[in-house]
Amino acid sequence: MGLGTGVYPLALGGSTFGWTSDENTSRQVLDSFLDAGGTPLTARRDAIAMSPEVVAEAIVFAVAQPDLVDIGEIVVRPTVQP
Repeated sequence: MGLGTGVYPLALGGSTFGWTSDENTSRQVLDSFLDAGGTPLTARRDAIAMSPEVVAEAIVFAVAQPDLVDIGEIVVRPTVQP
């Protein structure tokens, strides 16, 4: 019987790399993450990345709207979740 709980992948936070963690410490943390089976950060990015053509199509669509339509902002997000 499920309890309605979810399990989500953990992501390695690297905001201290090169800031409060020196290069050696940052490399040790990243190496440990990868050695433990962590997915490289670029693999996740590449799994949901959109091609430049798709982004360009969204911009062309917005620009092609009639003059009475004011486009103040364009947000393009991937709809897939790895």
